[in-house]
Amino acid sequence: MSSANNSRSPLVLGKRKSSSDVPSLTLNQGSKPSKIPKIPSPTSSVTEEIPTPEASTIKTERLRYIQSIDLIQDINSIFKPFFKSFGLGVRVTLEYPNPNYNEKFYLVLAYTEASGGTEVDTEEYNPIQDILDTIVTVSALSISSKDRKRFGSEDDGLFRNILRAKNRKDGKAFLECIREYNSLVKEIRGRDGFKRNCLPSQEVLEHIIYQCYARVVSPDADNLTNYKAFSNQVYGEVNSSLIGRFIKLANIDKRSLFVDMGCGIGNVVIQIAGQTGCKTAGIEIMELPANLSKFQRLEFMARCEMYQLPSPKIKLVKGDFLTHPDILALLPKADVLLINNYVFKSSLNLKIKDLFLKLKDGCRIISLKSFAPIDFRVNSRNAGEPESILRVEKFEYGSDSVSWTANPGQFFIHTVDRKPLHRFLERAGSS
Repeated sequence: MSSANNSRSPLVLGKRKSSSDVPSLTLNQGSKPSKIPKIPSPTSSVTEEIPTPEASTIKTERLRYIQSIDLIQDINSIFKPFFKSFGLGVRVTLEYPNPNYNEKFYLVLAYTEASGGTEVDTEEYNPIQDILDTIVTVSALSISSKDRKRFGSEDDGLFRNILRAKNRKDGKAFLECIREYNSLVKEIRGRDGFKRNCLPSQEVLEHIIYQCYARVVSPDADNLTNYKAFSNQVYGEVNSSLIGRFIKLANIDKRSLFVDMGCGIGNVVIQIAGQTGCKTAGIEIMELPANLSKFQRLEFMARCEMYQLPSPKIKLVKGDFLTHPDILALLPKADVLLINNYVFKSSLNLKIKDLFLKLKDGCRIISLKSFAPIDFRVNSRNAGEPESILRVEKFEYGSDSVSWTANPGQFFIHTVDRKPLHRFLERAGSS
């Protein structure tokens, strides 16, 4: 956000950021829920397999998506009414920028079973916070600063009233605020006042990715850790801020082709496709994360339509990246590869390096362990090795950037550059 003359701080759920000329709303995603109640299989939310787009051409009838209320089936167990004056089953409907979509939310909150239902379970899905963050996101997609101001802020207007009703546990006032919000969305929508096909801010994108994660991945989060320790098939996630650094440091933009070699649940390819508008592809060998990545892609496509964002260009396949024909065909065209080789065995790393010979000059390879020494120099002994075409830079990441450790660490960006090798071979040939 740009700085402003307005002295009031914008609404920030969780932390303060720099102010802007219009009091704006900022998201607080909190931690990803590690568990949520059983929900229907994601297949129940998809009418048919949607082909991977090669361009932003998907303009179909309403896509199927997982509603917030689908996350809370056993409502009589750990979930209780958030507003004491309401019974179980009271829900609200939120309108989205796209008139073909709305979403239903139960007004409930989860409590820990161990506390006997007296302590809030902060690891559970929180539909009340999802409502607030969705309103924040929709506000940010208004074209006019006047319209954004009408959504209010922490200090005044509609959003202040929503927060007040929430904090006072005033269910009647909360419902009235939601009705006012829906009327405002319909009015702005009626005069085409929401952005269309514009790349989202990182805050907007993070909320959409969070919604997808909560609806698709969280029910199976515990099962994702069922792998053989120290094998090549160890599952791990990279957080959104580190992905943002990958985008910046590797110069990924809408013209790029990004390939994730071991994409897990698909978060990296989804964020990069959504944030840059580029073509992305991912491959995953383990069955559960591979299936979840495909369902996340479908949910993300639907939610991009809900918020009127560009249709993402994402291709996901299951298999071995060393042999899968679709991935091997993309390598000569790729601009950026991501390879999380943090726990890969040396034998696998050697096979991966052989693939680098297929890459074009200028292609960048992001990895968690280096494929070549930082100070590598071409000589007569190594001129035939894949390392001879790589330039390597080392970067640091901070705490809590990856799922497998809370500690800081490092990553590497290799750039394919055959010029040093060519110069060496020319000198060797003339001597």
